[in-house]
Amino acid sequence: MVVVLAKKAVKPLSQRPLDLTYCIFFLVHAVATICIDLLPLYPAFVQTAPGIGAVYRVFKGVADDYTAQTNDPFMLATWGLVERPWEFAHLRVFMWMEVYIQMPSIIIGMIGLRKDTPTVYPLLLAYSSAALVTDITVAHGTLVAPSSADTSLDALSKFYAMSDSGKRTTLSPLILFISVPAIMWVDMMMRLSRLVNLGAQAEATNEINGKGRKEL
Repeated sequence: MVVVLAKKAVKPLSQRPLDLTYCIFFLVHAVATICIDLLPLYPAFVQTAPGIGAVYRVFKGVADDYTAQTNDPFMLATWGLVERPWEFAHLRVFMWMEVYIQMPSIIIGMIGLRKDTPTVYPLLLAYSSAALVTDITVAHGTLVAPSSADTSLDALSKFYAMSDSGKRTTLSPLILFISVPAIMWVDMMMRLSRLVNLGAQAEATNEINGKGRKEL
């Protein structure tokens, strides 16, 4: 007897609001990562090549203006604009995490979400965990940065000081980059828990059926 298994119909993303939100967020995150965060890693031939070099200089100008206005510690660290090499060294690690963890997760996650494939859930849980750690750390560093309005700061503190408007500009996009991964983390934990429970129930049923067949 031949048993034909019906393939599960995949709901379009428009009928899966959370998955659609994740895909849109991934696009925003990918653009921000490629156009801003990873600029320090662009090789020299990209910076000077005709066409691509002009695009790089536009993005670099935006990054330079943003850094000058905000004194964002992440930008200072990734561009090497620190007083001592070891200061904010962990933020440079975060940049490499974007290369090796977050960008691959974004690409694989978007493909998996479009296909409604549960096998991407562990990856998205790992991505959201990494994103929360990096973004919350940057947000905390921004919040505790010395204020440029404080006239009693020493020279080093003045170098890293941020104005109130600079802090607001830095923190504003982080609201999105923290809230969506937080929702994703909870959502993926719930989805994985359901799958684990289903697997445990199926295993228990198989054991009961196996014992029943042995008794017969």
